[in-house]
Amino acid sequence: MTTYTHKHVLVVDNVDSVLDAVKFNLTQAGYRVFSAQSIQQAKELLAKEIIHVAVVDIHLENDSLVKDRSGFDFARSIPAHIPFIIYTGYKDLEHTEIVRGDIGTRRIIDKESQITNAATELVAAADDLFAKEVQVNFELELHNSLSLDVVAKQIRIPDTDEIVSPTQEDIQEILRRWFLKALALNVDALLSDEEATQRTQSGAVLLKVRSRRAEGWTNTQVVKMGAKEEIERKRLNYDAIEPFLGGNRRAGLRGIAFSRTIGGLVYSLIGAEK
Repeated sequence: MTTYTHKHVLVVDNVDSVLDAVKFNLTQAGYRVFSAQSIQQAKELLAKEIIHVAVVDIHLENDSLVKDRSGFDFARSIPAHIPFIIYTGYKDLEHTEIVRGDIGTRRIIDKESQITNAATELVAAADDLFAKEVQVNFELELHNSLSLDVVAKQIRIPDTDEIVSPTQEDIQEILRRWFLKALALNVDALLSDEEATQRTQSGAVLLKVRSRRAEGWTNTQVVKMGAKEEIERKRLNYDAIEPFLGGNRRAGLRGIAFSRTIGGLVYSLIGAEK
């Protein structure tokens, strides 16, 4: 059985003292913190680590330049499934309007505030994001009859130096992002060992998953995992043809989730009882 309770926060600020203080406060609150002093370091951590929430300063390239908004540019590049907080010493009406407009978050905290305790406010904002916006089932129990690390190695992804190879943590993350209301999962290979050696042309793998909820065990579902781009393409193809399938449909697409370089599609089997 596998359990997983680590909640990961990425903090991006070009001032050492701020990074240290934020990391200390969030660590004390129970979070695992990854810190970056530059946009490049932050992008490397986003590619390398599984991140759930980000904390981003506005002035990341040049503190002395009033118009430096590089933090906003970086925030726009953060994957959509990762909510974030703008943590800045330059909170003003203009920046607040930008944040509430096209940045993608309503959370902007003034690190220099004399009215509130900025550290306490930041931890409270992180707590709120994990409670309301981070779609991950951290308490889920995973019961595997196979090695998820071996399964991860079977997933074929684009062969570039910058790509991080999939791991069992990526598979676990995808399962936790989709099965939000489950108490436990039984995970097994959909195909026999002989069939599994003949992967799909896309380099994806197929798992069968049965979840236990408060009301009992559900029917088996199928999870297809592969490279992010391939999984997204499969979803778009399904959306395009689904209206025309009618009674010929054998499986229904129920959801999609991502983790670093891979994604997963969850299907229910039409008429399945086992």
